[in-house]
Amino acid sequence: MTNTSDFFREIFQIFFVYPWSLYQVLLGIFLLIKSEEKEYIKKNFYLYGAILSVISAYYIRAAGLSLIAAVVIFFFIKKKLKKGLFSMASFFLLMLPWYIRNAIVSGGGVNPYIKSLISINPYNSKMGYLTFPHLVKRIQFNVDKYFFKEIPAMIFPYHFRITIIETPSQYLPFIFSIVISLFFLTGMIWLLIKKKDFLGIYGFFFLGICLLWPEMWSGSRFIVPIIPFFVLFTALFFNFLSEKVNLDNVRYLAFILAFILLFINFKNVYSYSKLPYPKRYENFYKACEWIRNNTPEESVVSCRKPDLSSVVANRESVAFPWAGPDSVYNTLLRRKVNYVIFEQLGYRHAREFLLPAINKYKDKFKVVFYIRNPDTVVWELIR
Repeated sequence: MTNTSDFFREIFQIFFVYPWSLYQVLLGIFLLIKSEEKEYIKKNFYLYGAILSVISAYYIRAAGLSLIAAVVIFFFIKKKLKKGLFSMASFFLLMLPWYIRNAIVSGGGVNPYIKSLISINPYNSKMGYLTFPHLVKRIQFNVDKYFFKEIPAMIFPYHFRITIIETPSQYLPFIFSIVISLFFLTGMIWLLIKKKDFLGIYGFFFLGICLLWPEMWSGSRFIVPIIPFFVLFTALFFNFLSEKVNLDNVRYLAFILAFILLFINFKNVYSYSKLPYPKRYENFYKACEWIRNNTPEESVVSCRKPDLSSVVANRESVAFPWAGPDSVYNTLLRRKVNYVIFEQLGYRHAREFLLPAINKYKDKFKVVFYIRNPDTVVWELIR
């Protein structure tokens, strides 16, 4: 039963959370547009539906805050103060249960989301909170990450990418990234300033959150809900350009480019499906397969990715605490762990927390599986 629930939880995260954020955004925008057909608030069910969709996006991903801010600012810019105040009050009341829950969990301290945002490293509280120099470095890092790597590569994926192993060849050449970034930014700014359009406001707030997001969380998966709009902004740039230079052919060029992008996307998905797993994941899967084939079914496994190991190894899996050696070892005993996996999937936690515990209590751990390049080890916990 545990393995089945872990499997569905993993599938839910991969195929539901990030795409569903996009669906909720699209639904919220559609209902918001429909709500504009009625000036009043009473019995404006489109407005009520838009507010619920926006809140749903927020509860799925914290980045939904950008959508909340965009809705409120949109009404104020359009001088619809009653709708703006009503939506702001509605968002406050609907967000309140989550804030109360977080306050209880954190013992009445700083809200976990806010604390993560203002921390230098959310995974290491000892590093303290952001200072102005750290904030500048974070923004610089995210500008480079998103504007010159992730967004251009997702708008124009000229070949397949493996996001978990970044190499320069996976991204567009620097000059192309600048051009594509200028395309979609120009389209977004044109919508924001000239049209006062909701999509331009949403794009502005979303990018603002991306630039403030902790560096270790930056990545392509967080911009899935906004990428279709960036493609739209790029198309609007060509429309804006055609109006300025009076050339209808520019619109046809945009259509041709959109078709090429669609073709490349299908081609890349097909190419990606034929590739082997990256070596670090291949070794991790081999370790899990060894556990599945060589250990009793009631065995308990601990590693950095317990959801994934539970699916592959078909064994109950738990995480180890990010704490000192004694705490890690005692937690493994308390949770009746039989095997631990040291992997190198790109996270520091196994090396920083699990390995010191194994080294301190090395007489309690026995190597039962080992594979090189990169080193991946399964230890049996001896009682």
